[in-house]
Amino acid sequence: TWLISGDHSGSVGSVSFDSFERLVGAPDNEDTFVLATGGVFVGVLEGGDGGFDVLEVARDSESFTHEATAFDSGIVTVDEMTFRYVGLEPVANSGSTADAQFILGSDDDDVVLRLESGSPYLDVTSDTAEDTSLASVTNSITLDVGTGTNSVVVGDLGSFTGDITVIGSIDSLTINGSDGNDTITISDIGDITVPGGVVHMQVDRGAVGLVLFSNPITELLVQGLDGDDDITVASLDAGFAATLDVEGADVESWLPSDELVLAIDEDTDTVAITGDIATHGGDLWVNATTITVADDVVITTADDPSAPATWGDIQFWAREYAVADVNNLSPFQYDVKAASITMGERSEIRGGEVFFLAYATDITLSELI
Repeated sequence: TWLISGDHSGSVGSVSFDSFERLVGAPDNEDTFVLATGGVFVGVLEGGDGGFDVLEVARDSESFTHEATAFDSGIVTVDEMTFRYVGLEPVANSGSTADAQFILGSDDDDVVLRLESGSPYLDVTSDTAEDTSLASVTNSITLDVGTGTNSVVVGDLGSFTGDITVIGSIDSLTINGSDGNDTITISDIGDITVPGGVVHMQVDRGAVGLVLFSNPITELLVQGLDGDDDITVASLDAGFAATLDVEGADVESWLPSDELVLAIDEDTDTVAITGDIATHGGDLWVNATTITVADDVVITTADDPSAPATWGDIQFWAREYAVADVNNLSPFQYDVKAASITMGERSEIRGGEVFFLAYATDITLSELI
């Protein structure tokens, strides 16, 4: 372990070093570089050939930025201190930081921000950079996915309740609720300039915090997951031109026929569309127990009004499940199930193919689990 505890100084094992600007680990070794409280380093950290080498920032800071320049190389900035690393595996910040930023380059990427499995750390993973783990972020997280064709998933973030900003070239964006009951609102926020880009929309996840983002190119998927979820679609940005998929439960898969396959969810979810929606050629998919469209709302997937063949499809699925195995234990031997789609007065809906489906059914316990 290389411990940087002073001004370009510290120790490795029983050996002290001072005034170094380049530290190189041994080949085929497991080197850990630790930037501790009081440590100052502006230079290069090299893991050496082979092995499994780790960078740990073990100090509190106001800001932390990890910019990946290659899969195992990058630039780390802790407050005003910047250094490079080469040939390292995971990057971990075991201290507390107010604002964290993760920057990618021009390659196509799949980026996921979520709670690390079996750990309290938040984890940022991608196809083009090593994992970044964050022990404690108190204010905000920014994902700058760069150029290219990028998919981004914002998952369960545990106790983090700050704002998340996603900028760059976003092909598809998935925003998940928690495993509990969620109150989620999708809305337009205008064009707001933030460091590195512009955001146009937000998903307010209630107590979990905001996700602000640039318009996706292909799809925006918002999922409530488990629990009784209330999702409101208030507005879309005027420049939004993609599929909007709003799911009370989670999507298991898309079939080649474009039929949506949903996870079986016994919870009661609602989706309310309270403002005008225009996807400009993208599809609109909504799945919940209860779906409502407010009075005077106009929903359209048209891009060119004179070319209906280019309009996106619209599908509303209202569903309610009950577990027959459990209900059959009741002495009353019956259960009331209800699923509904309600269109408000003077509301309008325009799309290529428009489907309204509502069903309530029994499932077995084995199907649920």
